[in-house]
Amino acid sequence: MSRSQLSRLAASPIKSLYRPSVVALVYYAIFLGWVLSSYQNDATVFAYIGTMFADRPGSMGEIVREIGFGPPFYRFGYDGQFYYYIALDPFNAWQLLDNIGRYQRILYPLLVRSLSFGILPLIPYLMVAVNLAFVAVGAESLARLLKLHQLNPWYSIGYAFHIGTLVCLRRDLAETIMCAFVLAAIYLIETRGVTPVASLLLSLGLFTKEVAILFVAPYLLWCMVAAGHSKTKAVTLAALTILPYSLFQILLLYRFGLVSFLQVGNLQTATYIPFYGMTKFLTGQPFLEQVSVTILLAIPAIGALGVFLYSVIKKRYHPLLLALLLNGLSLIFMPPESLADVFSYARVSLAPTVAWIAYAAVFRDKRMLAYSILWTIPFQYMHLGWMTY
Repeated sequence: MSRSQLSRLAASPIKSLYRPSVVALVYYAIFLGWVLSSYQNDATVFAYIGTMFADRPGSMGEIVREIGFGPPFYRFGYDGQFYYYIALDPFNAWQLLDNIGRYQRILYPLLVRSLSFGILPLIPYLMVAVNLAFVAVGAESLARLLKLHQLNPWYSIGYAFHIGTLVCLRRDLAETIMCAFVLAAIYLIETRGVTPVASLLLSLGLFTKEVAILFVAPYLLWCMVAAGHSKTKAVTLAALTILPYSLFQILLLYRFGLVSFLQVGNLQTATYIPFYGMTKFLTGQPFLEQVSVTILLAIPAIGALGVFLYSVIKKRYHPLLLALLLNGLSLIFMPPESLADVFSYARVSLAPTVAWIAYAAVFRDKRMLAYSILWTIPFQYMHLGWMTY
C-alpha cells in the first residue's frame, strides 16, 4: 500500500467525525463539564430543584434530601426536577409533583432509572448523559435527512446549536429527547415509508412529551386519506402510537382520577387571541430580547402559515406540511406563561424548529434552511450567563 493510500485511510476516520452531531456533542460536553465543575461535580444542579417540592414530607422528600442537591433555585425550581423525582421512584414521585400530568412524560425518567440499575446517586449524572446523547442522535438524524435530499447536512446546526437545545441540556428537560425520536422517525419514513419501527419511534416521542402529537397526527391522517397508501399502515401507526398512549392515559386516570393529558402543557392556558402571548411578553422587554423572540417564534409562526397556503395552492402535499402548520399554530396561540423567560420560549420553539427544517429538507427549500441559520447567531445566547446558575 502506498504512502498516499495510508494517508487517506488515516484521514478518513477523522473526516467522518467532522459532522454536526459530533461537533455539537463535543461543544455541549465541554459546556456541561464546565457547569458541573463549577458546582463541585454535583449533577443535581441540572435538575433545578426547588425547596417548595423537595421539602415536602414523605418518603420521596427523604430520598431527595438524602442524596442531596445543589443550591435550591428559587422556591419553585424548574421542570427538570419532576423528571428527576420520577426517575428516583416512579411509584411514589407523585408526592413531590406539582401535577400528576408529569407522569405522561414518563420515558425520559424511566430510561434513566433503567440505566441506573437502582443506584440512585447515579441518576442525576445519567440524566445529563442521556440528554446529551439524544442531542447527538437528533442532530445526526436531521443531517442524514438533509443529505438524503442532496442538501448540505450542516444546515442541521439550526437545530443542533439552537438556544433551546442548550436550555434543555442545562435544565434536564425532555424536548431534545422527544425531537430526537421524531427526527429519527421522519428519516426512517423518508427512506422506508411508514414502517412499524418508524411508528414505534413516534410512539416513544409521544411518551417523552405530548407535543409529539403535532407530528404523529399528520402522519396518521396522511396514511388514512392519501391515495396509494394501504390502510394497514394507518392501523399499524395508530396501534403503535395512539393506542398505547391512550391506554396509559386511562391507567393514569384510574390511578389518580384525572385526565393527565389535560393537566400539563398549553392546553390549559392556550389563548384564543393570535400572538397575544408574544405581544404581552415583548411589551417593555429589552431590544435584543424582542429581536430574539421575533426570530425564534414570530417569524416562524407566520412563515408556517405562508408556507402552508403556498403549498396548498401549488398542490404540494406532505405530512410535514401539516406538522409545520400545527407547530406554527401552537406558537400563534401560545399562552403568555410559555414566554416567561428565555428558558421557556427557547424550549417551546424546538419542536417548530424540527418541523421547519424537516419540511425544508424534504422540499429542498434552501431559503427556509438559510433562515434556520439565524437560530444559531450569537445574540440568541445573550442569556448564556444564566445557564451557569
